[in-house]
Amino acid sequence: MDAFYAAVEAQRDPALRGRPLVVGADPKEGHGRGVVTAASYAARRYGIRSALPISRAWRLAEAARRRGEPETIFVRDDHVLYREVSARIMAILAAAGDAFQKASVDEAYLELSSLGSFDAAVERARRLKAEIVSQEGLTASVGVGPTSSSPRSPPISRSPTGSRSCDRRRSSRFSIHCGSGSFRDRTQDRAFPARAPHPDRRRSQDARAGAAREWFGRWGEDLFAKARGLSESAVSNDRARKSVGEQETFEVDTWTRRSCWSAPARWPARCGAGSRATASVRSGRSR
Repeated sequence: MDAFYAAVEAQRDPALRGRPLVVGADPKEGHGRGVVTAASYAARRYGIRSALPISRAWRLAEAARRRGEPETIFVRDDHVLYREVSARIMAILAAAGDAFQKASVDEAYLELSSLGSFDAAVERARRLKAEIVSQEGLTASVGVGPTSSSPRSPPISRSPTGSRSCDRRRSSRFSIHCGSGSFRDRTQDRAFPARAPHPDRRRSQDARAGAAREWFGRWGEDLFAKARGLSESAVSNDRARKSVGEQETFEVDTWTRRSCWSAPARWPARCGAGSRATASVRSGRSR
């Protein structure tokens, strides 16, 4: 889904549509704590993005306002509403495929192999986008490919409401690009085609896979394959949850062990019997 939380807020309050909108913690005029949960595409033009400290987002919004740009609206997140909307969208998707896998509150995978052709799958994706707009008034970006990782190509990120199809020939052209310490998917003009590789090409691929293994450890080869659009994972919701992430920002600075561990101590109760909590405490204020 495109800028899901911000889009749901704009759907609830049409006056927010097209406005720079930030969902997250209370900015408190630049003194707030917490982070940005989501930002509309208009707000992203100011440099505001998800996970940015809310105080930093407020300062970027103020800088834009002083330049004569439209004022940014800050709203608190409403995860109960987001889960309700997500459940309705996931029901639409689950009914449309051979198999369904929910990846997050705003992302999912569908298995469409029974349609018999790539073009038929693309047409099904278009109809699903139209149905989500009709039922919920929200836009989605869709990718179609031979594996669950191949549709996640750069053009998809050019949202809102982007579309991308990637057949098996193109999916094999994905390769690792590592720069400035980053790891991202990239389709390169000089990448190798899907046919049986020339020995020199094979050695080059092996060298890159070896580099990924060296940089990322035992997950390196898997990352290398997924970055090239290759995956053996089946689309399925039959997966056991292995971990749950939680974050809590304190309103005031605290240095006592009791205060720091008060939040993690509550988490096992939310996750069920037999679970345990591992906490990472970060000191200092994110600006």
